[in-house]
Amino acid sequence: MNCKILTLFITIKIINVDCSIKGLVNNFGGFDGLSFLKFGTCDISKCSQTPKHYEELGCLPILNDGDCCPKSFDCSHLSVRSYSNKCFYKGKTLSESSKITNDESLQRSCINDVRCMQQGKFFFRHETCSELFGPSLELGCIRVYARDKCCSVGTVCGDDAERLPICKFEGKTYRMGERMYSNVHKCHQCLCTSDFTYMKNMTANKDCFKINCNIELREVENINNNCVPIYHNDVCCPYNWRCPHRNDAIVPGDSSDEKKNKTSQKCKFGNLEFNIGDRLSVREKDECSNCTCLVPPMLSCIYSHTC
Repeated sequence: MNCKILTLFITIKIINVDCSIKGLVNNFGGFDGLSFLKFGTCDISKCSQTPKHYEELGCLPILNDGDCCPKSFDCSHLSVRSYSNKCFYKGKTLSESSKITNDESLQRSCINDVRCMQQGKFFFRHETCSELFGPSLELGCIRVYARDKCCSVGTVCGDDAERLPICKFEGKTYRMGERMYSNVHKCHQCLCTSDFTYMKNMTANKDCFKINCNIELREVENINNNCVPIYHNDVCCPYNWRCPHRNDAIVPGDSSDEKKNKTSQKCKFGNLEFNIGDRLSVREKDECSNCTCLVPPMLSCIYSHTC
């Protein structure tokens, strides 16, 4: 097929992709769900994992001619949110008093009774698991979990635990019902089941699930104020946010890289516009956070453990 533009229909979204790329994207902007596919010389399993905030906010990857992996994302749809009294969640627009129901990812996150309130904010209840505050497990006991439950559904000890089927996961052994967290795919968790099979592609594994940071529920004010998330290197979800301030300034990156500076894709933060490689000036209260323009349109902020 000889064409310049190929239109792909993925659920309710329409995405235009250059034919030379032959890449596909999933419904929320990440490549994880299709990382097992290979198209010509483009193996999207080699692409870095989509930043969690881009994925949960529904930002779409931008693929230029010859690109296999996205170097920037389109988040233009977020601009209307600060002027709207509606709520937004996973591509849906909700009116005041509307509820979110039958969302398994929220159930696993211990979040229920989610309703849209005034000013586009959400009300929700957070279930507290007794195992977080109860006594430590006795030696030889394990906690077991169910697929659609956030809290433990029971405890198994001694010979009963030893008789449970085992799962091998990244060099460790687990018993049926235990949760397994990946050291490689930090935004996934798996459940040990009687027929669990380890697969490098987490999304294709029926017993593995994406961790939901619930950014659209929890961070409405930060999103509307154009703040950016701050991550720990080894944690999936943001631990804090940095918002624009009048004293913010740009610390130029390597000006000798003319190709980066000439690109049309730039990061925006408040009234500032960053070239690829530029950094945000450090504030005293954020001295351990390093914010750099890496994957526009938002700055990428990482907390330094050595600070």
